[in-house]
Amino acid sequence: MSCNSKRNTGSSSLPVVITPRIRPPRQTVDPPKVGDFHCGECNLTLKKRRETFKHQCRPIDQRPPYQQQRTIACEACEQSVDGVCQAYKRLHPDRDCGITVGIKTPYAACPQGKWHRVMIRCPKCSAKIFDDSGPKACRYCGWQDQSINRPDVPAVTRTALPAGAMVVTAANRKFIRGVYFLVWTLLRLHDVRVLVFCDDVPRNDPHVTQMKSWGVEFTSMPMDHGRDVFFYSTWNKPACILQAMQRADQVLWLDSDTAIAKPLDDAFAIIAKQPFAANHGYFNKVIQNTDRVWQILGQPKRAFLGGKQPCAGVIGFKSDRDRGLIEQWRERCQKIVPYPQLWMPPTAEVLAKPSDEESLAEIGDVASGAIVNQWQQRQDQLARRRSSSNPREGEQHSELKYYDQGVLTDLWDWDTFDGTRWSFFGGIQGTIKDTLGEVMGSEKTTIFHYGGSRKPWFKWPERLNWGDPRQ
Repeated sequence: MSCNSKRNTGSSSLPVVITPRIRPPRQTVDPPKVGDFHCGECNLTLKKRRETFKHQCRPIDQRPPYQQQRTIACEACEQSVDGVCQAYKRLHPDRDCGITVGIKTPYAACPQGKWHRVMIRCPKCSAKIFDDSGPKACRYCGWQDQSINRPDVPAVTRTALPAGAMVVTAANRKFIRGVYFLVWTLLRLHDVRVLVFCDDVPRNDPHVTQMKSWGVEFTSMPMDHGRDVFFYSTWNKPACILQAMQRADQVLWLDSDTAIAKPLDDAFAIIAKQPFAANHGYFNKVIQNTDRVWQILGQPKRAFLGGKQPCAGVIGFKSDRDRGLIEQWRERCQKIVPYPQLWMPPTAEVLAKPSDEESLAEIGDVASGAIVNQWQQRQDQLARRRSSSNPREGEQHSELKYYDQGVLTDLWDWDTFDGTRWSFFGGIQGTIKDTLGEVMGSEKTTIFHYGGSRKPWFKWPERLNWGDPRQ
């Protein structure tokens, strides 16, 4: 008989002995695991994420800087009721909306814009980076921010402007580096609140992230006129100023293509007495509106002959005194925008005869043949613009001069101030070193205004990282 047959009989099999498994005694308290939070100050271990954020054993002056700023803002906010943010609760009624949780969460943001996220994304691996102090670095892939270092500029003593003062500007993707340049030169010299109306700039844009860490406030632009309107952001300027007047007693609007060379305390001293505007026409060009514009908006209060009109890029107002003026400016902008043939620079889109006839017929002079003459004049203006080195040259040939500025000119009944000091259009269109060197070395000019279509920062690096100008 074979071996296999003997094994199948089972006569020589041995009994199987099962040894019972001895379990260790159960511990009453589980030891800390990866992911748990153990506080080294009070020796407390917290396992739940929500409880971790609610843990407050350190006093406020020992917490991270962004938590200190958020705590101070939330304690003084009227929306804080029993530890719950009522403004956030209206947006998300199904959530707890605890203020303490938001303060300790780096990627949280105040729904009223009083504080923002402390975060950028690593351009190499897209990881979230929450460190808001110094150059950025990614702890996952090793990426380090190699953008421009702080410019070599002399130290200065910062000027404290009035407590109710605010400087206001607007930003979009194309001009975000210009806003960065403006804000950096402004905060280097002043202790003042800054409000930026944003249009299409992403929230995690590195320039926005840096400026928020400097205390700059960002909010959405009020859209009286949509993106289908040529130069819509400048037409929305009166609405932006009205919104800023709800936050400050004195508002100074600076276009995003300006830079500050000297303290602005003299400008705010003027604002306390009368509306402030730099003189746009110090180069003595006649830029007065035409009779056709006045048929829609009414006669001007004053005649600014010789080009001596206020510059809408550097203007300041007192909120309680000048609100009515800004409201009139806003209403008149809404009246004139439906007539682009009166204010738009000559382009092919506004040269069609049928549309011009329909719009101009509402203004008059149809029987005299002025429609055809107007159309032919547009053809000549377009030819001049195409042959010019400056594509914006045609703006001074429009019947309404320089968009919203032409509307404001007809409402202005006050003096204007030296344009060579307050809105100098002759700044260097060069490198960072050359441009900053001119601004820092200025003897007379307080505000440089980079007019025209070519801005100095268009040739600068895509990322600017100059450090906190307040330090």
